[in-house]
Amino acid sequence: METDLVYKSSRLVYKGLLPKANTEKDAEYKDLLKLCISDHDFVDAVNAVAEGLSLAVVDISERGGIILTPLSSESRFAMGLSEYRKELEGDSDPQDMDAKAKRGLIALTQVAIAATFFPTADDLDDDDYEVLGKSAAIKDMNTVLMNMCDNIVSEEDQELIAPSLKMGAELIKALPETLPNAKLPTLKFRYGAITIIAKHLEKSGMLNLQKTSDGDVYFPTYKYQQLLKRRSVGRLFDLCHEYSHAPKDPQKQDQREALENNYV
Repeated sequence: METDLVYKSSRLVYKGLLPKANTEKDAEYKDLLKLCISDHDFVDAVNAVAEGLSLAVVDISERGGIILTPLSSESRFAMGLSEYRKELEGDSDPQDMDAKAKRGLIALTQVAIAATFFPTADDLDDDDYEVLGKSAAIKDMNTVLMNMCDNIVSEEDQELIAPSLKMGAELIKALPETLPNAKLPTLKFRYGAITIIAKHLEKSGMLNLQKTSDGDVYFPTYKYQQLLKRRSVGRLFDLCHEYSHAPKDPQKQDQREALENNYV
């Protein structure tokens, strides 16, 4: 019986690590989720397996499956700048781009995409928000990103701006919006950078992609919403005032750095 418990709990965690596991099409996955509702010992075992892998269980439901998040930026399952470098190998990754500026570019773009779908904290807290069919194209994400960068660059006291974010915002503003002759998205233009990160989020099960005659349209998933709740700790929507600054208060400074690390 104990062996069976370990096996089933490990299987559920495994399902949660699959970017696009579908609870509707996977009978085993659905049965394991139902077991979580009726068996508290099974839930404890699932949490133990996740913790052993340096993961935390964010949510378990028949709707969204099991949602996991790394316990730290050092976790094997954490997404860091090095992972983006793997995706950006070759000509698409400008070798002369400052590493700190690139870090800021990626962080700001990720947050801008999130804020495009969830403009307010209430939207993030509304579990039925996804059902409303919120969607966005790359141009919508670009608008939010540019507004964010404008706020950072126009800050009167530049000494309060976190260095990587300041450099990232300046880099983003200096990039052309598009490159007419570009065959693939690259970091050399804003639409390219946004597309690279949006497609990564889509591959990771955070966004759904729908191709239309007007171009790609993205939809947020329940998994994305729940992970944003966990990672933003209610502060995502204060970005232009807090996340883009390095507060003088040591405790707030630690919180800002922790939030920044969550997005890069």
